[in-house]
Amino acid sequence: MLVDQVSPPGNGNGATHAVVLEMRGELRELARTVERLARMVSLQHARLRALGTHRRLGIPQTPQAMERRLAEMLPDLPERELAVCARRVLGHTDSQIAGDLSIAETTVKTHTARLVRRFGLESARQLPHHCLAQLCEHLARELKDDIDSTFG
Repeated sequence: MLVDQVSPPGNGNGATHAVVLEMRGELRELARTVERLARMVSLQHARLRALGTHRRLGIPQTPQAMERRLAEMLPDLPERELAVCARRVLGHTDSQIAGDLSIAETTVKTHTARLVRRFGLESARQLPHHCLAQLCEHLARELKDDIDSTFG
């Protein structure tokens, strides 16, 4: 790297060394920014792949459709928890959920914590995976019932 080839202070290049140190700091910050962007792109790519899988499996794509599906599976779930749960499954953030439902972010966190306790999960990160697994099982049962009723 060019920065490493500059002579250290004491060789009459003190000003040059200061500039090099400043450039190193800027390059490190730039590298951190590039890493953050790469993670964001990777996350978006994973979300898009997941959406493709959702479509193939017939998993709802909109919050309202997801709420209806979850309501079929979890009829005892309170309306607001159902709305928060549906949006969590679709990957929405606390602020997006709060804005969509016109509630405070702390209320979203409260509903999320209740859902985590209700399902016996260890963290909120497990909530979408748990609900999607339940939904897939529900869809599989529906498909099996359709096949059984068709072919008897």
